Amino acid sequence: MRLSLLATLAMALLAAGCGGHKLERPTSEVTTPYPAADYPDAGSPPHVRLVQAGSAPTALRYIATAGHSVALKSEIEMAMTSDPPDFGRFKANLSMLATVDTEPSDNPDEIVLRTIIRELTGDGSGQLASIDAALAELVGATETATMGPLGLHVSAPTRDKRSEQLGALQQGSQVLAPVLPTEAVGIGGSWAVLSTREVNGLAVKTTTTYTLTKLEGSRATFLVNEEGVVNNADATKRAGDLQVKRLSLRTEGNLVVDLEAPAERQGTVITRMYVQGAAGGTAFESSTTVTVTTELAE
Repeated sequence: MRLSLLATLAMALLAAGCGGHKLERPTSEVTTPYPAADYPDAGSPPHVRLVQAGSAPTALRYIATAGHSVALKSEIEMAMTSDPPDFGRFKANLSMLATVDTEPSDNPDEIVLRTIIRELTGDGSGQLASIDAALAELVGATETATMGPLGLHVSAPTRDKRSEQLGALQQGSQVLAPVLPTEAVGIGGSWAVLSTREVNGLAVKTTTTYTLTKLEGSRATFLVNEEGVVNNADATKRAGDLQVKRLSLRTEGNLVVDLEAPAERQGTVITRMYVQGAAGGTAFESSTTVTVTTELAE
């Protein structure tokens, strides 16, 4: 069973091939570092756990000015392989230009960010050899998100139908706009964000650990490490035509965010996703690697 083009793209963007990309199996079982009961239900606000305060702690908070607009350029490199190969195999490189506008809010403690995809181009091979037409359909996709001073979403983001096709990529935006702890933290300070993400019908328990490495004025630099997991212990999960028995996500990277202009976020994150399950009655394994580099566009 081969995935449709958009389904294949969505799976790739979740994390976020032909040739030398090999099937990468996790070297060890990915498990949640906190008890399962510590993770909220999907759709509920994440739980934040301070790991260490660091030196010279200070309160980190987002603030924003309505009317601020920034253009962000993202380069996305993707590769997927599987066993058996017919399930999915591709490589692709995407280039995305988006504008993020800070819109007015009746609540001074809320920040409203509206993201519009202005350009989305790419080239691919394997299942994504004809990627251009699918990407063209997604230009103009819009998402509006409202968050508080700690980066927590006040309500579920609103998306148009085109943006829903990029839902997995948008869900990854939390990594690029870190949720902040209520406690003060300084250089070397770290905290864990525990959440459950609904991804194609799967409840993925996710642990994202941020470490503050630099603070210059309002510009904060973070190291990010994230793990997401669905294991056999959770019983077989179904996502559309897929039966997923095991899913693991590992993300690592560096981020720079302006706390006084949270639309301005830069950095590089690498995500590796492994899936084991069945499609159309056929067992499969797949591994996907996605590298996303985001910077301010000139």
